Amino acid sequence: MIDGQVSSWREIQLLDLKHESVSAVVEEVVQQERAAAGQRARLHRLVSRLLLALRTDATRTLTRHRTLRAHILPLTNVTLNKTATFELVATCSFDGTVRVWESVSGACELVMAGHEGPVAVVTPLPASKQPHNIKATHPAGECAAVLEGHSGAVVGVGGDRSGNLLYSASFDGTVRLWDGRSHECSGTLMDHEGEVNGAGLSWCGHFLASWATDASARVWDLRHTSKPIHVMLHDAERSMLYQNTLHEHFYKCICLTPHGLVQVVSGAWDNCGRQLVTGGVDRTARVLHVPSLTETVELEGHGGEVSKVSFSPSGSRVFTAGEDGHLRIWDATTGHCLQEERGHTSEIFSMAVSYEGDVLVTGSRDSTCVVWKHRAAEGT
Repeated sequence: MIDGQVSSWREIQLLDLKHESVSAVVEEVVQQERAAAGQRARLHRLVSRLLLALRTDATRTLTRHRTLRAHILPLTNVTLNKTATFELVATCSFDGTVRVWESVSGACELVMAGHEGPVAVVTPLPASKQPHNIKATHPAGECAAVLEGHSGAVVGVGGDRSGNLLYSASFDGTVRLWDGRSHECSGTLMDHEGEVNGAGLSWCGHFLASWATDASARVWDLRHTSKPIHVMLHDAERSMLYQNTLHEHFYKCICLTPHGLVQVVSGAWDNCGRQLVTGGVDRTARVLHVPSLTETVELEGHGGEVSKVSFSPSGSRVFTAGEDGHLRIWDATTGHCLQEERGHTSEIFSMAVSYEGDVLVTGSRDSTCVVWKHRAAEGT
């Protein structure tokens, strides 16, 4: 925005505004940010585009665009650039390589090798390469710091938008908070009774969710970290036999903890930080409304573990991927399944959604990555 002769930029969260009319939204923004009063025409155009995108998000469906094949072993993680401007997809695998793809053509643009074992995480944020520590990497590719302190494998890392806060989730049952500048540990979240499978930070940076093998997901207010503000439990009335095949090894496990509880393996926030979705070995995903700490819907339909979950940009849809190789789209309010697609022959290990929600990628144990793109629903 331009205020007199001073040019300044400020992010304003619009996804949380309630008004449906463009003019009402513009007036609410102006009331929040007086400096925007002279930019009403520009705001009107921007908000019109935003509301159109949100309405499109509520009616779009996904179709398989391309399958990327090159890895010789199962994929462990996938990601893509958030705006999908160039539609670059990165995949990492048990074969020890990271590949970067141009998703429109399907061309592999870059292969990064050198790891002595499986590559578990690929992300623009600091990534885990060592069993008990994480490396913060400088944009030039140099290691800026090694963050040590965990006594178990680091399975998830991330940070806030400012870069001032980093977090790491570990099989030691804790989530550690790190100062992004000094790289010192600023806090440890300890309440889980099992290994932590992952963690995620809300858009505002005030809330963090962690999920673990103790059949729970915990929501933390990072301004008061002595104990979680809410605990979500996944449970099952009966033990579930499921199989997990990696490389040439075959395992059969009973995923059952005391009182019939089963582990939570995935979680994700919506863009506003008002909803949290978790996926479990009990074949369900569950949605939490964070302001009221109320669990709103249970999403049931997968034929196995719900291994990955995510929200659409507006928060009106939930994406789930599972052990059954299926991708499902759900109404986040009613819990109805709106679409089901099978793009893989085996379990889906990873999923990523573009910022606009028009591109989604899934990575599987079948060693492939599928790129999904939206299509307008019939009659729209």
